[in-house]
Amino acid sequence: MALFRTIGPFKSYQSSQVLIHEKGKSSAISLAKHRDTEIEKSNVSVSSFNNIFSKIKKSKNKQFDQTDILSDDIQVVGSFLAKEFNFHNHSLIFILSREDFFSPSDIEREYFDQFLTISIKEVEILVNSFMKEDRIEYFISLIQAFPFYINVSSAQGSISSNHAKPSNLISKNIDGIQIEYDALTQLQSDPDYYHHERLVLMGELLNTLRHELSNPLFGINISTNLLLSDTYEKDNEVIETIEEVGKSSERCQSIIENFSGLYGDRNIQQEIRLKDLINETLTLTKSESKQFGRSIEFIDIEDTIQVFTNPTYLSQIIFNLIINSSQALKSCEKESKAIFITVSKDSEFVRLNISDNGPGIPDKLKTKIFDPFYTTKESGTGLGLSICKNLAKKIGAKLVLNESNTGASFSLLIPMEQ
Repeated sequence: MALFRTIGPFKSYQSSQVLIHEKGKSSAISLAKHRDTEIEKSNVSVSSFNNIFSKIKKSKNKQFDQTDILSDDIQVVGSFLAKEFNFHNHSLIFILSREDFFSPSDIEREYFDQFLTISIKEVEILVNSFMKEDRIEYFISLIQAFPFYINVSSAQGSISSNHAKPSNLISKNIDGIQIEYDALTQLQSDPDYYHHERLVLMGELLNTLRHELSNPLFGINISTNLLLSDTYEKDNEVIETIEEVGKSSERCQSIIENFSGLYGDRNIQQEIRLKDLINETLTLTKSESKQFGRSIEFIDIEDTIQVFTNPTYLSQIIFNLIINSSQALKSCEKESKAIFITVSKDSEFVRLNISDNGPGIPDKLKTKIFDPFYTTKESGTGLGLSICKNLAKKIGAKLVLNESNTGASFSLLIPMEQ
């Protein structure tokens, strides 16, 4: 803004606004500056950003007023000039306003367009620099607000969370960055602490999706029924297409309802059909497991078997075990890779067995795999199996590693009655 006000035609301009969207991010950033005030920073939804960007891009003279772009995210008043940019990693909108309702003159429009056009490289450099600083600020605030003590040090400096430094620390060096953090006595005794918080967030997200999607899906169902029941002549292909649309919308509603149930109240105990819960959990693992063969077999037990348990906890145990198997299978060279799920009766327990034909677990590691923070993965936390073990205890079940010569095999023993 200060730079524009040094150019003759723009000396009377009062405010400017820049909106930046980093591609792939879920929101955009708005920076608004009014004369003699500090820069106001806020977030803008991607849909709003795209709507404004599209309208500016379609305009030939780049001149607008409040009626041209009806958006609360435009923070200037009256008529304004605007120009859009599309860089490699970012999209940008630049807005300039006198904060009155007089249209910009031809020379103002010409200067505005030419100045920004010839300055496009400098604009991109400034945007990249700002986004880098913004990420650094976000990282610093994230570290400072961490729920336990953590310190991150490099040649450029050191950042700590707002907690007293404990005596028992875990230290790691990653590419020249030193990280120290609390050994987390509480987390070691209850390693699913943060995992549960993620479950709460997932439940809230699914409830939001259910709320937002239920009405449109219901509308699709009503519309397909009306189309099928009207008197207009339709050939078989059209009828089949309409029926398929209706069935697909019903399936969407069913999936949302089932997922919401999986991530519902964490403390609830209820009777569930085991086969349904396994299938719903398998759906959640598709991104990792879809390339492998997967089978479910009920041995000497009805596939309608029901168990009284916590569906959220049980689903998380199954989910983690299937993800572990999928990741192990990805790391091995084998033509036919598969995950096997069997359900059988074992005395007073229902035995749920999850196994794979991957590389298996070396003998020397078998006594450590349930320990908190123990991992053989470069990006692993070492909490997955420890969480599973704790969740099994919470539902009165037992999680055990089976002896196997053809990959990894785990059994979850779920009480028949509680």
